[in-house]
Amino acid sequence: MKQSKAVYLLILSLFMSLTLFAQKGAERAISATIVNEAGEAIEKVSIYDGKSAVFSDERGFFSIISAADSLHFSRLGYISITLPTQGLPSKITMDISPLTLPTIRVQGEHIGSVSRMHHFRQLEKQESQSLRDGSELLLTQASISTQSLPLKGEYQNLSLLGNLARHTLVMIDGVAQSSAGEAFDFSKIPASQISRIEIIEGSSSALGGSSAIGGIINIITKKPQFQSFAELEEGIGSFGLHSRRYHVGNHFKGLQIELEYSHFDTDNNFTYHPTWAPDELMKRENNRKVQDAYLIKAVYNLKNQEIQAYLNHSIDLRQLPGPVNFPALYDRARQVSKSTQGYIAHSYLGESIENDTRIWYNHADSKYDNRSSSNPVASAYNDQSQSESGISQAFSFKKGDFQYEFGAELKKLEYAMQNLLNSQESSATLNSSAFFARLGQDFEGETWQGANRLAIRRDITKAESFDSWRLEHRTKLWYPLEIELGASLGTAFSIPSLYDRFWIGDSFAQGNTQLKSESAIGYKLSIGINRPYYSLEGSLHHNEITDLIQWRQIYLFGPIWKPFNIGKVRIKNQQLNLNILPERDYGAHLGISFSQAIDISLNKAGEPSAVYGKTLPYTPDYTANITLRYSPENHGAYLIYKHNGKQFTTADNLIGTLPSTGLLDGNLYKVFKFKPFDLRLDFKLLNILNQSYESFAHVPKPGRNYLFNISLKREW
Repeated sequence: MKQSKAVYLLILSLFMSLTLFAQKGAERAISATIVNEAGEAIEKVSIYDGKSAVFSDERGFFSIISAADSLHFSRLGYISITLPTQGLPSKITMDISPLTLPTIRVQGEHIGSVSRMHHFRQLEKQESQSLRDGSELLLTQASISTQSLPLKGEYQNLSLLGNLARHTLVMIDGVAQSSAGEAFDFSKIPASQISRIEIIEGSSSALGGSSAIGGIINIITKKPQFQSFAELEEGIGSFGLHSRRYHVGNHFKGLQIELEYSHFDTDNNFTYHPTWAPDELMKRENNRKVQDAYLIKAVYNLKNQEIQAYLNHSIDLRQLPGPVNFPALYDRARQVSKSTQGYIAHSYLGESIENDTRIWYNHADSKYDNRSSSNPVASAYNDQSQSESGISQAFSFKKGDFQYEFGAELKKLEYAMQNLLNSQESSATLNSSAFFARLGQDFEGETWQGANRLAIRRDITKAESFDSWRLEHRTKLWYPLEIELGASLGTAFSIPSLYDRFWIGDSFAQGNTQLKSESAIGYKLSIGINRPYYSLEGSLHHNEITDLIQWRQIYLFGPIWKPFNIGKVRIKNQQLNLNILPERDYGAHLGISFSQAIDISLNKAGEPSAVYGKTLPYTPDYTANITLRYSPENHGAYLIYKHNGKQFTTADNLIGTLPSTGLLDGNLYKVFKFKPFDLRLDFKLLNILNQSYESFAHVPKPGRNYLFNISLKREW
């Protein structure tokens, strides 16, 4: 931990020194006039050089004595800009901004967002970034952690703010993908299709329904640019990885169509040092992963309307070796799965009225076969399928300082499972409906802006109904500093997954049809400071979950694992994020997040349970990250350091903890622009320090490994 703090201080000192150095020079008088697009003068524009600020007068004129090499211009209702002092024009034009405080988005770009009004943290995928899948971009945030293997083809489940992975509602363009109570696999999402990611932190079922106990992650796919192009990519990597991708697009009078096919095949058989014999070198085997993925996306624009269709289908072969302390149990285990996500959306965007209609269908099926492993004790052969279909309608309008949004949705969830060893079958169908309303109020003064938000939602199934709500307030102060204060309070729920209810896959586990839905209430407090050369944000999170579902071992004609509503958990989280030089070609992001996930369950007599006061297993006590970025137009580099604190492996915390780990990854890229096409080279080196570690007991992680991609792209 001391070494990690030293690294943080060193990096922080380095970049603050660069910032100060960049401001040195001879002081001089700088003056200009600021106007809008119509040529009219703009008064009360803040002009900031990193040390002091002045304001433009009623003629739009300002004068400042400064040695800075750039000036930052900002005013409520206009897009902030940063301009170099060298060659500063005598007349500066500022564009009117359709931005509002709580949404932080440009009008017209909100399509696919969780909400028109509510606040979220936004991660933009830079064109310079080369990603394995969507999880890599999210893992640059200290609030997000994972226990998944960082290899191509592995399941990628993420945890938000120390919550369980299944307590994060994941969406694609506003369509829920994980509302049925299960953790989402981020490897399903093609990295090439990610435009940005929205994160809503804290209990927020009022904005999306089931599973939003920890928050919501909404992946916004790229919007077609209405141009013709063709792209070819080939890749190689450690452990026998070979990948390829073909991506083409064309447009016809307002219609843009894109097609993508990708394939990879990798052994993923890496060497590792077992924890019980750290001097020995063993090999992880039966770990091959193969995927074929097909994607179609079409967008049709007509004045203020847009129709969008999305279809993503993948076929996966995964060998599943299991824990290394019992390799013979799973040395021939494998799974073949198919996954489909698709939707059609129609959006109408008027001056003060918006309407959004969505129809979606998601389907996944898998066949697991472990009949041929050396040790037959864990023999299993089963077939599972799950599908969700639905339709939603949302209508919103604005009147004065108030915004209103109303909507409804209908969903159908179907599940089927066959135990092919003993011909057992189970199935279930769950129909649900939901109705929601949202109210927003914006208000402002000369140097401040505020926003209040209220969302309510009612979800109804045959057996249960759930009422959720969320309150938000944000205030932004513009002088003398740009400070943003925020608070939210809300409730959430998560229905039991059909897997937990109806599992019949083997003799060691049994589903529980009597499970109740989990529920939560939580709040968030935050403060942020924005300056031209850096931004700093700190936040506190508190969440209490009741009727938490966990699998426990019972003895019924032998040991059996079965899920139960065990009681109550309190999760606290504190995080700090610092962005340095966010507008430059070089910069840094530093973040740290502390989590305390404590079991506070009581038994039937009202007394503390056997695990009262214990930390939930596999929740790191802290995560920290540093990202260094150098990204000019056609070449650059990223260096990412991620550190996870210790974590317990059992509910009673008696066995001890997995030690903290620190991983260093690097990425280099170069773009060559030729007349007919662009050539891009990407080289990524992961686990540069070659750390030997585990994030699940007896499931080792790979040492140093690499990825190399070469791509050709032509546009016309």
